[in-house]
Amino acid sequence: YVRVMAEIAFYSENDVSLRKISTEMHTMLVESKRIEELENEGKIQVNLPVIIVFWKYGSYLANINNYREALKFYDCALKILDNTKDFTFIVIKLAILMEAQWCLYQIETMGRDIVNKLEKYNQNTINTINELGRSIQSSDRKDADVKRIYSEFTRFGKLRANTEYDKSIISKELLCASRSIRY
Repeated sequence: YVRVMAEIAFYSENDVSLRKISTEMHTMLVESKRIEELENEGKIQVNLPVIIVFWKYGSYLANINNYREALKFYDCALKILDNTKDFTFIVIKLAILMEAQWCLYQIETMGRDIVNKLEKYNQNTINTINELGRSIQSSDRKDADVKRIYSEFTRFGKLRANTEYDKSIISKELLCASRSIRY
């Protein structure tokens, strides 16, 4: 439900009827109080469906320009993913980190709090890219999809390290890398 809602919001920028559908879906979700319940459940253990719900709810909020609220849900998902070593969770964590950074770049006024958060996410992204590389090597993964994923993320890491790129290019690359992971 939340995934569909987020995708409709992402693709409905110029379509009023689609935007209305995602807004109605959001209203029903908020009224159900289910997201609040999941926040409490999510603090307990690694739970893939809860991670995806938080991530995609953050995506929805970012796509309707509610960036600061979106960051709260990205952080909820990332908190659950702390210290996970599973390949799938590492890839999801990278996608969330990159989308969260994209979200930060959308905030017009970058105060010190936003810059600090961006630096924290960026360092976490670099560490997680390295962790993904170790995970691939230790598991002897050879399939093409794994190589594509790793290539996408390391390409971004190299781009991010090159400071001559402007904010709009980095922002676009962040979103492309994040959206390359489908959940």
